[in-house]
Amino acid sequence: MIAESKEVITKVEKLNNEQQKQIAKMLNEEIIWDTTLKNSKAQLRKLTQETLAEHKSGKMEKSDSVNEIVSAVNESIMKILILKNPDYHSRTK
Repeated sequence: MIAESKEVITKVEKLNNEQQKQIAKMLNEEIIWDTTLKNSKAQLRKLTQETLAEHKSGKMEKSDSVNEIVSAVNESIMKILILKNPDYHSRTK
């Protein structure tokens, strides 16, 4: 283990049990998020290519705002994350 990790663990050990649980939960969620995204790169790449192709072909509505497009992409990413890791959705509530 690297020195920075040891230093943080020493600090966490001094916190109360509830704080330790919260930190452990946050770290675990970060690790799961990282792993899920790494495992979903191909799907995310395909989604990006489809979105760009739709935009270039003019199939996107002129009225679609950037926020609406980003929202649709985010929704697709969440679906991928939940499909890859069904437990993910229950932790975000």
